[in-house]
Amino acid sequence: MNTQLKSKNEASTLTFKLFRIYYYRLSQEETTMQVKIITAHPREDSLTTSVVENFTKGLKESGHEFEVFDLYQERFNPILFPEDEPDFENPNKVYSGSHARNR
Repeated sequence: MNTQLKSKNEASTLTFKLFRIYYYRLSQEETTMQVKIITAHPREDSLTTSVVENFTKGLKESGHEFEVFDLYQERFNPILFPEDEPDFENPNKVYSGSHARNR
């Protein structure tokens, strides 16, 4: 297998083909999958976005259910600040709100 991909389309096509191989095994059991896709990229013309689009296309064509979570669009911040540590003994605790990125 050639490990150097020439374009985003080639990478997306490869991803789709790998999914189809995996799906073929599942189709023997007639299983419907519920897929959660987590992605994060600032550009809509990125390889990441292209792979997600092709992957969801294959899921849709195969009759599977899916949900896409775009962490960049949701302004997700993965940093846990000390003041945001859970305090299970204090139901009135106020959190920093720093989970959202300021734009």
